Amino acid sequence: MGMARLLFRGNFFLFAFFILLLSGCASTSSQNRVPQNAEQVYQQGHQQLENGALSAAATTLNEMERRFPLHVRTHQLYLELADAYHADGADEKALKMAMRFVRRFPNHRDVDYAYYIMGVADFSRAVVALAPNNPNPDPGFAYEAMGRFLYLIRNYPQSLYQVHARDHTAYLRVLLAQYELRQIERLLADNQATEAVERASDLVVRYPETPAAKAAKALLAERAERKEEKPVPPPEPAVALDAASAVVVAPSSKKEETGVSVAEEKKGTPAASSEGDAWVMSRNARSYTIQIAGNSKLKTLQAEMAELGIADQVIYFKRTLNGKPWYSAIHGDYASRREGLAATQALKSRLGKKDLWLRRFGKIQQSMAK
Repeated sequence: MGMARLLFRGNFFLFAFFILLLSGCASTSSQNRVPQNAEQVYQQGHQQLENGALSAAATTLNEMERRFPLHVRTHQLYLELADAYHADGADEKALKMAMRFVRRFPNHRDVDYAYYIMGVADFSRAVVALAPNNPNPDPGFAYEAMGRFLYLIRNYPQSLYQVHARDHTAYLRVLLAQYELRQIERLLADNQATEAVERASDLVVRYPETPAAKAAKALLAERAERKEEKPVPPPEPAVALDAASAVVVAPSSKKEETGVSVAEEKKGTPAASSEGDAWVMSRNARSYTIQIAGNSKLKTLQAEMAELGIADQVIYFKRTLNGKPWYSAIHGDYASRREGLAATQALKSRLGKKDLWLRRFGKIQQSMAK
């Protein structure tokens, strides 16, 4: 009888221990349970963003993309993570995340917001890069941001971010004009007055509505007075520019205003504007410009520029190719290759035209002299 009780008691404790073990496993399993549907995974990622755990949220997004690639919550977490990166100051990551969204969901209803995030990511870096106390200012981010905002403005007119994009663009124009003015002051300090005057004239044309343009006009008037000449008024802007205007505007000419050159008016046949040729030949040979297109017929080339919406923002020049006239359209004047490349990328985004290339004025001048 005693032995039976002992066996019963042993079996009872063993059974109780087994029940407790199962209970503990069930509890642990419930705590570490993997979310089973898109909503649960999204809520997990959203909570991680709320807690500032951006790396964990990125991992959760990868899981959502693997398990629920077409689910609306996956798309939502994409944009929330891009926005969180920007708010955290990680603009490079914000830009990459937004670009990733655009590549994978180009027709998504919220793709305009992705473009906006791309713009503000570059905008934040542009403000730092063009700060007055920056010893190595770089306008590249400003040109990139400008191109992204202009793309949003032109291609998504009903977007909720139109006003914000225009405001950012207007501010970027002010920053770029101030940058140009500081470069002009540096040139004057280095006794490079001729180049400074040329750059001041370009500033007035590119950014006529900015405070820096007023300073540039005053500088031009002062230089004229120093030569004891009657002050020559600065060049007038080709177009009254608004926040959504071109990134860079070349000086206007009679040909651009009328659509045909003086030679065309007299002869009735296409000819390169002598003013355009003169402008090209007057540029610093080490500076850069963006070549947009070329054609053996000037009128055809002008029509192409009109279709792109930049007829008043280009300069035409003429050279000889295989013994016959060849006309080319160029855009802008950039002191450095890096500045020119940034502007080229911005112009490609704005026009949706990939076959643009950067050229030195020196090479163009040599081709015109042949």
